[in-house]
Amino acid sequence: TEDCTEKTKYIITSHLPKDELISLIPALHGKEDNVYVVDCLKIAQETIGRPIPNTPVLGAFMKISQVHPIDDFKEAMKKVLSKLPEKIVDANMLAIQRAYDEVQQEQLMAHKSEVVEKLYKSDFGEDSIWNKGWDDLVLGAACYSFEGDIDHTVVDVHPEDRANAETNSINKYVGDWRVVKPVWNVDLCIDCQNCWLYCPDSSIISREKEMVGIDYHHCKGCGICSEVCPTNPKSLIMFDENTKNEDALTQWPEKQKKGEQYNVQKQKKDGIK
Repeated sequence: TEDCTEKTKYIITSHLPKDELISLIPALHGKEDNVYVVDCLKIAQETIGRPIPNTPVLGAFMKISQVHPIDDFKEAMKKVLSKLPEKIVDANMLAIQRAYDEVQQEQLMAHKSEVVEKLYKSDFGEDSIWNKGWDDLVLGAACYSFEGDIDHTVVDVHPEDRANAETNSINKYVGDWRVVKPVWNVDLCIDCQNCWLYCPDSSIISREKEMVGIDYHHCKGCGICSEVCPTNPKSLIMFDENTKNEDALTQWPEKQKKGEQYNVQKQKKDGIK
């Protein structure tokens, strides 16, 4: 917010009420009238079927900026997405419209949620890096990922054996960002390492070129691992965050015959996304 003016508007995607969200972001204090909150992850999950907030954010932007009528913007977006299947285009249009309709400037509530305060409370004490505001951080803090002098090649040491500094992002739990999660079926896995290679959050745990599990503390549920999984059926499938892994394993689809798709009716019945 350093280069922003009093006219700058902020669009934030979050499941939190506006007052609770602002209480957690000191840089927004005093700018409440210019803050707009919309749960784009939820909208995307319920319309597109994946937690991809980019499309609904565009709808919120159109509502706030008024740079184009929403119908004109949706027609333009249909042309951009014209090479995709019709059902995907329609889902994206629904996501844009919902965000346009739902974004709102909620009035600040008088109380601050004790639950949220506890959730974001630092595990490292009052002077922790996680308790500092954006303007309190020491310049270059993010560059010091490890404690002391490193006398080895970091990539040769397993993450749990590294001397991580307090500022290292590995110390921050972000698993509560997810609405869906990947479940791994070890019996189907061929250890191709595709998931390990493509995971943007390094949440696939591999040892000696063999997958051993998923780091749910840092996995954000993007679904890339499932997309790149080549097995038939896939050894990584996305399930609702609240589904127990042992229950998910009982709902696995059968092997796909050449030229056929998975049994869609069975997937819907079993709750597989």
